[in-house]
Amino acid sequence: MMEKENFKMSCYKIMTVLAVVDFFSIIVDCIITGWLTYEGAVFCTHPEVIHFSGMTGEALWCTSCVLAVILIVNRLLDLTSPRARIFFFEGNRTYLFILAAIIYGLYFFFFNTPTAFTSKYHTWFFDPMIFEGKAMEYENFPIFINNFSVVFFTCSLYILFCIALRSKLKNTTGTVELATWECCTGDYILEV
Repeated sequence: MMEKENFKMSCYKIMTVLAVVDFFSIIVDCIITGWLTYEGAVFCTHPEVIHFSGMTGEALWCTSCVLAVILIVNRLLDLTSPRARIFFFEGNRTYLFILAAIIYGLYFFFFNTPTAFTSKYHTWFFDPMIFEGKAMEYENFPIFINNFSVVFFTCSLYILFCIALRSKLKNTTGTVELATWECCTGDYILEV
């Protein structure tokens, strides 16, 4: 898995960075959230930890979203237009896309309102629940755009991927090819 040959493939570079981002995301989403729940924490009891963890969690989530879309585009181009994939992702050009995803995540870390944890509901909210009836003041439009865009692009690109894969396998009758098609479409349906 960690062979040098694998790191020559652009998709492997993207998946490796995505795995690292997801690893750190698990620290915030599971370990820190679990500890805060155990402590019975709200923003007023642990403001620094909750603020920093909220910023970090948002940044990692947004970085992960963009990396996932970049990976889908990479795989789709590899399937439909290998020349375009080579143009955009060959060699060190892949790192430019990875860097763009990291910069995007850093925007959310430094310039976006972080989520706040409350042990009352065991989750993270944009509204710190300090003032009643003020939830609309804590709306987070950049996160809304991020989440909506990721759903739209991943669904659209996976549909295109399935269509492209089906057209590649259209004239095949072997059991391996049909099993590949069934596996891919089954995974897509489960993801959606």
